[in-house]
Order: sequence, then structure tokens, then C-alpha cells
Amino acid sequence: MVNKKPASSSENSRKTKREPVAAQTFVRDIAIQLVDYPHIDSEKTVSDAVDVLRAFTCGDLSHLKFSELMVMNKKQAVIGRLRLHDILEGLEPRLFEDKPQKFEGPEEGRADLTILWEDVFEKDCRKRAGRPVKEFMTTIGSMVQANDHLLKALYIMVRGRESSVPVAEAGNVIGVIRMEEVFNTISVICNL
Repeated sequence: MVNKKPASSSENSRKTKREPVAAQTFVRDIAIQLVDYPHIDSEKTVSDAVDVLRAFTCGDLSHLKFSELMVMNKKQAVIGRLRLHDILEGLEPRLFEDKPQKFEGPEEGRADLTILWEDVFEKDCRKRAGRPVKEFMTTIGSMVQANDHLLKALYIMVRGRESSVPVAEAGNVIGVIRMEEVFNTISVICNL
């Protein structure tokens, strides 16, 4: 038997202050609209993308609110996404190679190879930061429809190991649903 400590008055008030959420919650109810989500033109540079991401911060330490941007074409249609992983790989691709060249040591020793790149990292990084984001973006894989149930979005995220999924309506991406919003909504539905 597990002894739970009684909830404090602040914990009780936190639970009662939550807005009721219907069990029939649809993607459109919790998706972040595209105008409120970081996005960038495909011809802009990686450096521009970093500036856009940095514009969406919170807290004293400027923590990033988002870990990706939607990439748009000239017609303002979403054509891909640019994740932090994509940006970092674009800035230093050697860190993401499966097998570093000419290394015969133990697996755990591979991280020590980074010392060989330190001298050129900053220079190469600045040079690559001027390249267009379309060279580093990934295409949109799974999408959900705005009128899909929340659980369908969760299923797609879990199965695809995605932390976010674009939301479409009438053939256009209108927003993004993230695991954070799904988790928060489920915790309210389940009264956690």
C-alpha cells in the first residue's frame, strides 16, 4: 500500500482552477495556429532561422519555446520543417556521421574525435549558417486534420516518434499540434 501525502491547499486550488476539457477534444481545439508558430521562407538562411527561433523564448535564461520551424515556399504553403537537430547537423555534419572516417578505436572513444574539429568549427559554422534552410529542412511526413480527435494525433506522434505534427484543413497546413499540448490536455481530461 502506498501512502500518499494529503494534497496541500495550493495543489487543491490548482486542480479546481483548471478549465474543463471535453473528452471529445479535437486537434483544432489545442493546435497552435501557424501565425503563432515559428516559420520561415525556404530561401532564408540558417542564421535567419536561428533568429526566428530565438524570438520565441521564455524565462530569464531565454529558454526556447519551440524546437522547430515550419518552412514555407513563396506561396506561403508549408513545404517542410527545420528542427534543431537539422540546424545542428547543417552546421556541423561530422557530428552526425554514423562511422567517422579512419577511426579504429573503441565506440566510446569516438566522442574524443571532436577535438580534431575544434579549430575549424567556428569558421565552418559561420560559413554554413549562410546557406538556405531548404538545404537542411526535412519534408513533412505525417499530418493530422483539424477535425481529427486528439487521440489520433497522439497515436501518430507516438508511432512516428514525433514531438509535433502539422495540422491541415482543406489541404493547407493551418497549425501544429505538439506533444506538450496533447499531454497537458490529456492530464486535464484524466484529472491528473
